[in-house]
Amino acid sequence: MPSEMNRRDLMLAAALGFAGAFGATGDARAGLPKYVYDPKDGGDPYVVRTGITAFQLKLVGIGGISRAAAMGGVMAPEAAASLRLNGLPSNQGDTLWGQFFRGAQILLGHLESDTPVVGYYNPILDYWWLTLWDARGKTRRIVAAKILPGGALAAVRPAATAPKPDWMRRLGLRTVIEELRVSGVAPGQQFSRAFPMDSAAPPKLFDRLVSTAADRDLFVSRGLSATGGVSAFADDGPALAGYADLTGALNMPNAPAPATLAATATRGYAEVASAPLPTREKMRPLAAFSSGDAWYVISAGPGSGRFILLSMIARRARSAVQLALIDTQAGA
Repeated sequence: MPSEMNRRDLMLAAALGFAGAFGATGDARAGLPKYVYDPKDGGDPYVVRTGITAFQLKLVGIGGISRAAAMGGVMAPEAAASLRLNGLPSNQGDTLWGQFFRGAQILLGHLESDTPVVGYYNPILDYWWLTLWDARGKTRRIVAAKILPGGALAAVRPAATAPKPDWMRRLGLRTVIEELRVSGVAPGQQFSRAFPMDSAAPPKLFDRLVSTAADRDLFVSRGLSATGGVSAFADDGPALAGYADLTGALNMPNAPAPATLAATATRGYAEVASAPLPTREKMRPLAAFSSGDAWYVISAGPGSGRFILLSMIARRARSAVQLALIDTQAGA
């Protein structure tokens, strides 16, 4: 059994998403970046392989889930079917799933069993893609998958009927920050109780969870609302340029403040720029909503989905008004 330190190291790698640690060579059969376990990496190779493969699949999903759905070596047909969204053309489905995976956190359960559970949770949409894996042998394969709302693992599942999560309906910087923090922490805690990481027992709860047509419809509705907002934001050329100035600076190790930063954003920028580079680099918009003279833009990098950049960008002006980096698992 891996030591607790090795477990924490594995979870940190999955959470922060240091892609360079996973290798960059291709695996034509599986369609994923190739990872070869090296004893010098530490940890139990059985456990590490599950975490690494789960993260690799996220990276593929960001680029186009239709590729992942076609990967017979990684996903059984029954699991791939969960990725097909009725009524959406494949390119639109790829966009929606790409946004989902970019903002998704990875949670691991039942790692000592032959059938571990990997949960991909997106706190922006407040939705799960919950997967059951076959971990026998040297490869990992998803044998079942379900789309479920964020509260599906709660002791009493709440009714998920609102077309948008609460934070989408109550715009305001403080409100959005607090809603996203709660959204990120609670489902993660529920997952850990439902699917303990150390368990060697079969995850019987997985089969009892039911993904309904209404769950899938709401997932699509929320996803289209978020991606539609990003498209509208992209049509505001000056605002998009201001956002590009901001995220471009945050990609740099020393993160010099861009000249287009408004005075009101100086303090927030300094706090974000002081965060470790992997938590703030390669940010892309996942959702955007306009209110008054500003855009609220919610962004994430390709890593964990744990850290979300919330920025207020002036409409029709090249200026970032306010920003904050949210750790959605703070206090978990």
